[in-house]
Amino acid sequence: MNTMKIRNVPIGLFLYLILLSSCKTNPAGYGVIENIRINETIIPKIHLEQIADSASTIKLSEIFGDFRIIPLETSKECLISYPSGLCLTGHSILTWTQVGMGPCRVLEFDLNGKFIREIGRGGKGPGEHVGYCVEEMCWFPDKEEILVSFSGMGDENQLFDKNGSFLRTINVPVELTQGIKRFNDTLWMTPGSIAGTTQYRRDSIRLIQYTAEGKEIKVWPRIVYPPSNQTGYSPNGWRTSLYKHKGHWQIYTPGDDTLYRISLDRLDPIAIFNPGPKGPRYNEIVDPSRVVGTHLYKVVKETDARWFIEKWIIAKADLYQFGSSWSGSFNMNRFFLTIDKKSGEGRNVRFTDDFLGILPESASQLPVQWTEQGEPFLSFIAVELKESIRKTLLKEDLDPEIRTRLEQLDKQVTDDSNPVIITMQVIK
Repeated sequence: MNTMKIRNVPIGLFLYLILLSSCKTNPAGYGVIENIRINETIIPKIHLEQIADSASTIKLSEIFGDFRIIPLETSKECLISYPSGLCLTGHSILTWTQVGMGPCRVLEFDLNGKFIREIGRGGKGPGEHVGYCVEEMCWFPDKEEILVSFSGMGDENQLFDKNGSFLRTINVPVELTQGIKRFNDTLWMTPGSIAGTTQYRRDSIRLIQYTAEGKEIKVWPRIVYPPSNQTGYSPNGWRTSLYKHKGHWQIYTPGDDTLYRISLDRLDPIAIFNPGPKGPRYNEIVDPSRVVGTHLYKVVKETDARWFIEKWIIAKADLYQFGSSWSGSFNMNRFFLTIDKKSGEGRNVRFTDDFLGILPESASQLPVQWTEQGEPFLSFIAVELKESIRKTLLKEDLDPEIRTRLEQLDKQVTDDSNPVIITMQVIK
């Protein structure tokens, strides 16, 4: 038996040598974050599967602040059945609503809720659209311009100035895409879809940059391709996260699971979001019933301190084959994850409403919504809001500040009012 003896080594140096050895063989990790090396650079790998499905309850004010209640003006020119999406410009609110099966309407209100104008209109001329829904609304503060992507009867990506005047159409060179962003003064970009069956060109690309006229400048292909000539069900690509952080555009595509920083000529990996064994299998033929329980993720916001991620779990899948294609519907349970960059703590959270006291506490419903620019907001249909206010005001132990807010809001809103929007900011 060999025996190693250590003599005349100061205890401080001995402990340092042990620590140094362990750092070489076991790179530092913390919480759900593991540090890994890619291309001679250390980046975090976030193990999303380690975050429990059971949610912890926290106050809204733990994450959000600067709350502002905005009842939208109610008049025949701007009636809204439900605010299907929101864009905050810094001086106004843009939202859209469906009008039967006809072209949808995009409406602009100021920050006090007063109706300003309609952006675009139904029709087939310049600045008109036939789309019955809006895929995306973006505000570009440097140019003071608004982009609205209409969809439903063909993609119509229209650019307007701050006064709602039509400027031009942005032509995307790839069919059936979702999401469009201005990369710089001359370039636009759109993500592809890393689907399990490559039926369209979009299914084979990660990202494309192009001019407003639709001229391709740079195309990044997907990394892993599905087997050729396969038949059977394979999941479709989940929606890509394409957002700006600290002045840089970043992209996360499920199926690749790498977060990249976008430059003119390259994509630099800066983090890995590992979904674990319950992530979707985009390159495999699977039994449709096995997609139940699959976890899907989207980055909705990043700050210097945290990542904020929406999580969906497929609770039910009704899928059927139609020729060589598959169709059907999914029922999803939605969750909200926060990941602390410093401590590595990953939490699945639900909220206690300490602002108005009317949000339902549910682990599978996500009351906080997000704009495409990563700005959080709440929206309430008036008739449901009035009922919630009535029930909440009956509580004898209701916080006095909450009671005051609710009583004032109750006077401003009737059952026939337009929706009420609550804007807020992420606490960094």
